[in-house]
Amino acid sequence: MIGKPPPSPPGVTGKLDLVELRIGNLRGELDAETDDVIRAAILYHMGSLFEHDLGRSADALSCYVQAQEEAPSFQPASIARMRIAERSERFEEAQSLCSARIASTTDPTGRAVALVDMGLRSKDWPSFLREAMARAREPVVPALLFEWLDAGRGESDALREALRTQAEHASDRGLRGALLIDLALTEIDAGEIDAALAS
Repeated sequence: MIGKPPPSPPGVTGKLDLVELRIGNLRGELDAETDDVIRAAILYHMGSLFEHDLGRSADALSCYVQAQEEAPSFQPASIARMRIAERSERFEEAQSLCSARIASTTDPTGRAVALVDMGLRSKDWPSFLREAMARAREPVVPALLFEWLDAGRGESDALREALRTQAEHASDRGLRGALLIDLALTEIDAGEIDAALAS
């Protein structure tokens, strides 16, 4: 399952030995633990050590997969798997993992974050970011991303929707005022004078 480590450069052996020792200790903790979420966290920690300290992505991926099998809603393992897939230029796999993350997330904030993540990876980003704006408790970030990505397309309806969402959720009165002015100017550019006056 977990392969033999590659040869290490001179002078690094001491640190690598400590990392290997830590992984061995984590294996012992894993064997003794019965809670699925804690087991997933231990496996994630092991994967992180393999990935970042030992440079063994295959072993890290194995730990991340096991972590998700232990607790399917454990998001850090899902995110790590997407990162490895993207780094390896397996973009379809990354998108598939992102879709699975959206499906497994029940928390509204976590779901909105997963939708934004998918929106940034997909050609159908407007639908993902619109859904993120609708589901998020604080939809300002998806609305800002929507505005930024939409700026190049020149579709004023989407831009107005993003500005309106930001203005509705702005807590600072000055920022809200600036966003409403921006919205009104965008409405005027679109020929929507009545909507501009309402803004």
